[in-house]
Amino acid sequence: MQYITRLLFGISLLISAHAEEYRMMVPFPPGNQTDIVARMLQSSVDRNTQDHIIIENMPGAETAVGATHFRNNKNIDVIVGSGSQTIFNPLLKDNLQYTDADFDHVIYIGTSVGLWIVRADSKIRTPHDLLVNMPDLVGGYSHSYNYNALALAKEKTLKPITIVPYKGTNEIIVDLLNGTLPIAVVALNSNLIQMVKTGKIHIIGNTYKNDITVDDIFIPSANRQLGITQFTGFLSLDLQPQMRPERAERLKKILWDAVRDPQTAEGLRNLYLLPDATNDVKAINNYYDNYRIKVKQFLAK
Repeated sequence: MQYITRLLFGISLLISAHAEEYRMMVPFPPGNQTDIVARMLQSSVDRNTQDHIIIENMPGAETAVGATHFRNNKNIDVIVGSGSQTIFNPLLKDNLQYTDADFDHVIYIGTSVGLWIVRADSKIRTPHDLLVNMPDLVGGYSHSYNYNALALAKEKTLKPITIVPYKGTNEIIVDLLNGTLPIAVVALNSNLIQMVKTGKIHIIGNTYKNDITVDDIFIPSANRQLGITQFTGFLSLDLQPQMRPERAERLKKILWDAVRDPQTAEGLRNLYLLPDATNDVKAINNYYDNYRIKVKQFLAK
């Protein structure tokens, strides 16, 4: 019995010696949709491997604070964030000078659908109402969602609008309900759907290319109905480019396994992220390149 105990103890030490600890940057506050995804991945790694992920939240400046810290701190192994914001689009904040060399694109998690929302008592009920009754202020927290509002004003030659930046959906909804904000473009999530069902919020449309139905609620594509340029968000995982090859390969595998974990997949569906995850680096790079071209063309108009 004593021999078996020592053997098991020795095996546990051997396993522990080979376990790895990784640091993950989330450039958003705790409770944000991206933060929830990061913690799903952390939980999957803890359940299925001997390795462990430590999450570090660093919100601010539309992900620029976290992205800059990640780029300059080689002790942080991976960053999870919105590819439609500063991290993968130096065009959006030219002075930060981010390049592909600063981030090793390894996993595309999924597309995040944006929604145009108003108070339930708003006179704006459909996408076409915006053509004659576009508010001066539009709340938002993601560059991609904001661009849908800017595209509407620009491409339909409406009056200029001001984007009011927020850190997350909850803050936007509070100001929307108290009348500070007339309209906003936010990420689709379960809390928002519950507010729609209780009659507090009305969804005008979505920023995706197609109409969608969520929990029996029909949501038309505002961009398609209005004939304007469509910008959606997406979530991705990037590694430090200078990471040791063997460490990078191991981390890529455990992250990809975590993304494909059935519990993670269920969690992503509950967050209403479209399930198009891939670890095909060529496809991911093509996606980013096409997005940059689209943004550049839009800004040049």
